[in-house]
Amino acid sequence: ISEIMKSTFKILLGIACFALIGLTSSCSKDSGIEKKILGKWQSTSVLYQEYENGKLVSEDTETCIDWYMGFNFMSEGKGQIILYEEGESMTGQMSWVVMGDKLMITASTLELSESMTLTIVEVKGDSMILEVVDEYTLYGKSYKDIERCTFKKLQ
Repeated sequence: ISEIMKSTFKILLGIACFALIGLTSSCSKDSGIEKKILGKWQSTSVLYQEYENGKLVSEDTETCIDWYMGFNFMSEGKGQIILYEEGESMTGQMSWVVMGDKLMITASTLELSESMTLTIVEVKGDSMILEVVDEYTLYGKSYKDIERCTFKKLQ
C-alpha cells in the first residue's frame, strides 16, 4: 500500500502542473461549490480505471484504511493538505481555487511546491468525489487512467 499511496500522490501532484500565482477564489465562477467544499475532508476510497483504445481493461477499488489523503479547505483559497500512512504523516500548506468543475491546488511541503488540477465530480452534503484523468498515447495506442477519490467531510 505504501507504494500505491506514493504513486497516487505523485500522479495527483504531477497532473496538469501549472502556476496558480495570482489566482484567488474570486476568479472562479459563482457556482456555490466553494462554500460546499469548505472544511476538513478525508479520503475513504479510490477507484482506479485503466482504458486502452477506449476500452476498460482494468478496474480496482481501494479502501483508505492504512492510509488517507486529507484537505482542509479554508476561506479565501487557503488551507492544508495531509497525507497519512501507517502512523506517519506529511502536512503542507495549500492554496486553492475552483473554476467551473476544476479544483486547482498548489501545495507546499517543506521546500517543495507542486500544483494539481482535479475534476469535481460531485459534492453532496458530507461526501465529495474528485477525479484525476491522465491520457496519453504510446506506440500508437491511446491510454486513459482515471483515479476517482471519494472523501467524507469531517467538519
